[in-house]
Amino acid sequence: ELAREDAARFVELSESAWATFEARFDARIDGLFRAPDPTPTLARMLLVTRYADLATWEASRSAEADPESWSRFVERRDLTRWTRACSAPRLAL
Repeated sequence: ELAREDAARFVELSESAWATFEARFDARIDGLFRAPDPTPTLARMLLVTRYADLATWEASRSAEADPESWSRFVERRDLTRWTRACSAPRLAL
C-alpha cells in the first residue's frame, strides 16, 4: 500500500528498474496490478514475480547485485507504507 498520489511514480520506478533486473537474474515480472483502492487516500498494488528458485531471489536482494535497479527499488520502497511478501512454489499444470 502507498499514498494514492504516489501510485504512478511507483509504476514508473518499477518499469525502469525491471529493464536491468530481469536481464541480470533468472526472474520474470509476471505483472504489477493495481487493486481497488482500500481508502480514498491509499492505493494497493500486487506484484507477481517468478524467480528460478529461492537462491535467485536471495541473490537479487543487494545493491551490489544490480546497482542500476537498486536505487529505483529503494525509492519505491520509500513510497511504500505497508507490504507483505509471499513465497510459493510454481504449480505444474
